[in-house]
Amino acid sequence: MHTVDGTYQGIRTHVLEIFSRVVALCPQIQFYLFLENPTTLSAFSNNFNLPNVTTIRIPISNPFLRLMWFFPRMQRKFDLDYFHSQYIFPFPLFSKGFVTIHDILFETHPQYFATFFKVRLKLLVKYAAKKSEHIFSVSNYSKESIINEYDINPDKITVTYNAASSIYSNEKNKQNILNNLSLKQKKYLLTVSRSDVRKNYHTLIRAYSTIKEKAPPLVIIDSSAKRFVLMKTIERFQLQDKINIISNINNEVLSEIYKNATLFIYPSYAEGFGIPVIEAMASGLCVIASNTTSLKEIGQGAVFFINPNNPNEIANAIQALLKDDELRKKHEILSVNRASEFSWDESAHKVAEIYNSLY
Repeated sequence: MHTVDGTYQGIRTHVLEIFSRVVALCPQIQFYLFLENPTTLSAFSNNFNLPNVTTIRIPISNPFLRLMWFFPRMQRKFDLDYFHSQYIFPFPLFSKGFVTIHDILFETHPQYFATFFKVRLKLLVKYAAKKSEHIFSVSNYSKESIINEYDINPDKITVTYNAASSIYSNEKNKQNILNNLSLKQKKYLLTVSRSDVRKNYHTLIRAYSTIKEKAPPLVIIDSSAKRFVLMKTIERFQLQDKINIISNINNEVLSEIYKNATLFIYPSYAEGFGIPVIEAMASGLCVIASNTTSLKEIGQGAVFFINPNNPNEIANAIQALLKDDELRKKHEILSVNRASEFSWDESAHKVAEIYNSLY
């Protein structure tokens, strides 16, 4: 559970949503949840206060000490039968292991990752995949990648799709949130991600620069610490007055920003799932997204797909959907319908089914 201690991003959302349900679905299993700040869990869901849940604070921040000292020690201390982690296992692993591997883009799209990061994960994630009793992943795209790269039996992998939290389908508007951010209802374009090369902000900004006079402002929700890189790109295209960067917001604020946007644009080069896309669809937005990796699977039948390498195609898609209200509204309806096909409850039941088969 230590992945919930970070910023609001996909893995954090997945862990909180899935395990807040799994602990209730498996009352006969005792869960030990490790994280830096245990109050995070009870603030998210009362299920984390159930009698079969024990939370343990992680007292150290060094990731190597966690993996090679703290977690092995905790396995012995609590005599754990199974250890479920995200991506990688502690070493040594004294329990039987489950692992959730959200993606292996460092294998399939290595050009977007730093060398040390790639080398470390190539070793550790492959080891976890081979060592685990069962693997969970978040899309069929990721499942097939794991099978092909690591020669894993398909029966060993269960797809537990991400979904949109209920807050994104809540139709109630809180105008004060928009006012505080100087945003006008249905008067801005939106993208949500973080500033790294894979998310492809550069091409989006380049595309936007060609239509800036014909398009509403672009709002970028950036969850990274690399805002200065993004600002340099914006300054290069002289778009300081047209692009608004917003950071460090909670899900309530984010949900209001989603539902009041005109269009959502997600030109990422590669994704294992792409939670912002499902959140945007659940919020009733027409979505423009890349025709790559898992995004084709998640947005099937609803998303307006583009080539993420082609700024002209992105710009043309934005202009076409801004001009054609009927087309945009058609995609808004398709978005809501498609998002409803993804369920945290269903994915949690799949995890619980595997757990319950062991006891």
